[in-house]
Amino acid sequence: MASQCQMYHSGTSGVGENVAEGNPSKKIFYNGISRLLSSSSSLYTGQGSIGEVLTDWADNEKPNYDAATQTCNGVCGHYTQVMWKTTTLVGCGVAHCASNNTPYYCCQYIRPGNCNGYNFMSDDSPCSLFTDASFTP
Repeated sequence: MASQCQMYHSGTSGVGENVAEGNPSKKIFYNGISRLLSSSSSLYTGQGSIGEVLTDWADNEKPNYDAATQTCNGVCGHYTQVMWKTTTLVGCGVAHCASNNTPYYCCQYIRPGNCNGYNFMSDDSPCSLFTDASFTP
């Protein structure tokens, strides 16, 4: 993402993925949503921690999730991926675009979520599992 100065999903099979882009106008973008950050937020500069971006995804989308019906009223897929019960490995990072220093955040999740709707508490996930013989956790 950062090498091309564009936000996009990697397309890696078998992993869940959340991506976000910060910018100097103190906004963070993800999934077509632009949200104004507080003036104290360091996410837009890329100085924020991965914990902060995970919290941002979860806290801002949790109100859109209806646990009773396991549906979203608006965007909640980042929240449900962060909360996905059968996820056992999470890898996150931030990189900056060389031309304008825009930060790009990415977290990948094994086992991925959201492939059975938004039932993140399910013990049995139908999501395909990442398989790569060269990968060692």
